[in-house]
Amino acid sequence: MVGAPDTGTTVNGMGTVAESPMVHDRFRKRCSEATHTRSAADETDESDALRGAPPGRMLSTPGGGSDIWGLPMDEESGGRVLALSDGVFAIAATLLALDLRVPEGLPSGELHAALHRMVSPLEGYAIAFLVIGVLWLGHHQLFALMRRIGPRVAALNVLLLLLVALLPFPSSVVNDYDDEPVVVISYALNVCLIALVQVAIVAVALHEDDFVPGVTRARAYVPSAITAGVFLLSMPIALVSTRWAMLSWLLLIPGQFVEARVNRAPGSGG
Repeated sequence: MVGAPDTGTTVNGMGTVAESPMVHDRFRKRCSEATHTRSAADETDESDALRGAPPGRMLSTPGGGSDIWGLPMDEESGGRVLALSDGVFAIAATLLALDLRVPEGLPSGELHAALHRMVSPLEGYAIAFLVIGVLWLGHHQLFALMRRIGPRVAALNVLLLLLVALLPFPSSVVNDYDDEPVVVISYALNVCLIALVQVAIVAVALHEDDFVPGVTRARAYVPSAITAGVFLLSMPIALVSTRWAMLSWLLLIPGQFVEARVNRAPGSGG
């Protein structure tokens, strides 16, 4: 006769099922494990509370990321953020050229006149492309100074990319109505908002200690502050002369040299 498997129970003389000592041992072991787990969790909460983290939430996650939303922002996640950013900047720069068109089927004489009329749109395209290029360089340099990208920084970066993706629209309107102050101001406002969002990214990254050691506040803030200042200054100029307002955007070029000088200065962290 084949014996029944040991289930850890026996039937007593009264016909009731009694648990064997094996079951009690298992129960005591599970209770001990649960108590140990709760103790470890309590110690974690106390440690995190000392560092400002709410109970039940880790202050840091594997890969050096932040605790916000419980999402680990590791090296791969940071790479995705930067890849998306580069793609949006590239598409925005490419779309600028779509407005450069010459009507088809023109005779030779009219073609020459049409090409002459393209001089102003080409100037606008060159300036707009330069602006996007400077914005991309500033974005690239900023994130190169970070040792990690937390979720708050990533969320602000999405807002920044929304404004970058919008840039081809005011650029197109400027090409058609470059003598209208409100059009030039709208473009300048778009770029100024991008720079201000980047300032917010710097503020959050400094607060959460996302930068590599040695990066000073000046080095982090100066590039975005220069861009915001140039385009903010161009808005009142546009009320007097839209052309001079657009030419003032070229101040971004010497602004880059100012930024480089700040970064090379002693105590700049680089």
